[in-house]
Amino acid sequence: MDELRASTPIEDPSSARPSAEKFRVAANQYLNQGECSQAIQCYGASIEASEEEGLKDSHLAKLYSNRALAHIKNGSYTQAKDAQKARHLDPAWPKPLHRLAQALAGLSQWEDALEMCKEGAARSGGTSDFAPLIDVIAVTAAQHGSMAGFSGRKLEAILVRDAGEDAWLGREAPEDPDLDGPEDPLLALPSSSGSGGALMRKGLSFRSLHAAVAAARDGDQILLKKGIHNGLGETVHVSKRVLIRGEGSLGETRIDHRANCPTLRISRSCVIQDLDIDMTGFREALKVEGAASVQPVCQNCIIRCSGDDAVNICGKAAPVFRACSLRARKCGVRAYERAAPSLVDCKIEACGEQGVKTFEHAALFAGLPRCTLADCEEDGIVAMDQSSVRLEECTISSCKGPAVDVTNHAQLHATACRFKGCMGVIWAWDNAKADVTDSQLQSQETYVVLADSKVHVQLQASCCSRFSPFCTEVCALNSQGCKRVWIPICADSIVHWIV
Repeated sequence: MDELRASTPIEDPSSARPSAEKFRVAANQYLNQGECSQAIQCYGASIEASEEEGLKDSHLAKLYSNRALAHIKNGSYTQAKDAQKARHLDPAWPKPLHRLAQALAGLSQWEDALEMCKEGAARSGGTSDFAPLIDVIAVTAAQHGSMAGFSGRKLEAILVRDAGEDAWLGREAPEDPDLDGPEDPLLALPSSSGSGGALMRKGLSFRSLHAAVAAARDGDQILLKKGIHNGLGETVHVSKRVLIRGEGSLGETRIDHRANCPTLRISRSCVIQDLDIDMTGFREALKVEGAASVQPVCQNCIIRCSGDDAVNICGKAAPVFRACSLRARKCGVRAYERAAPSLVDCKIEACGEQGVKTFEHAALFAGLPRCTLADCEEDGIVAMDQSSVRLEECTISSCKGPAVDVTNHAQLHATACRFKGCMGVIWAWDNAKADVTDSQLQSQETYVVLADSKVHVQLQASCCSRFSPFCTEVCALNSQGCKRVWIPICADSIVHWIV
């Protein structure tokens, strides 16, 4: 960001441009560089000058819309009422509706936000970016307990029947003549006033998740009945905004998938809840891929894989895993390309390789708040290439490799974490960077911190316990009065201990 500011100077106010245009250009530059407060001021000056110059309403609408965006980016959602002004000035222009939807979503007014999206999509003729915004609002609302974005067939959810004993034979649920058959036509559901109400299809029953997803439409809910559901040896491709939920408490609804292909392949924002995914095969159990707008939520699920990784994330996808339990023959989570996953309150345990592995340009931007990683056969976390990992209030314990291994140009930021019982804590190589704050570092038999090559490590208000002296001694006492610390340091590495 600093480099961008340096390379893109804001135009001198003494420019000979007309004042309204001058302020508009400056405002756009500030907004593009993330200087929202300055952008808001310049848009205000441009609006005032435009009114004095008698410019058209359509021009003013754009200024109000952009100032609304600056308020939204600044987190001032209640101030985004400028979007209403823009809507009034240019009723045919759909962009203010997009701004209104963003502001309403920021205020947790999910249903109103989605109504703005639907109106905007209708005005734009289906060629706008309202569909990705609807996806984001729907999954965000679902995380907050609202099903506003999944009301397509809310009253009578799609049901997927338990395959019973046939699941172990690789089959779908047994056929039921009373439930199977062609899809029922739309029914007019009466409203409370007695007049004609909304149109909704009858409840549908399917013999497999594959069939249910194929028949679903955006906004539908799919309920898997208690029991065991067979993967049928094929991947379920989730490319619709749907909610897939297991019935009952966690563990009562299981997908038993035995194949060399992922159980689920997700390329659209959706919600997966209360499922036990048991994968037997030499591919990952769950794959998430796609653009940055692909932000699915996997909540309260068990994901296991006996032959490969539990989860792979690639492209620019930014999934959220909340309160999930992951276990795998290889990695619990493997993120690459420019993926940006978030793990919240998750448990990653007993992985045959690393708990988490990031490489290329992947980033766990939101970090791993309140997660636990334990008992992995290798490292707790490995960050390679130019990837980055942010940890908050995490515990990494009892791994046979170091708790966190950063190499190449990778970066680690850890706050209020506990590292204990691993074969080392922070091992950094090449040009990696590690910033550890308010954390407890305890190693078993080897280095707490290993700083190799041109590494930059900063430890701030963090406490280390004594371990065997294998290398050059660095003595430090922090505010918690910790004992002497042994840190191996190469000639070009930098280690800062800040009390």
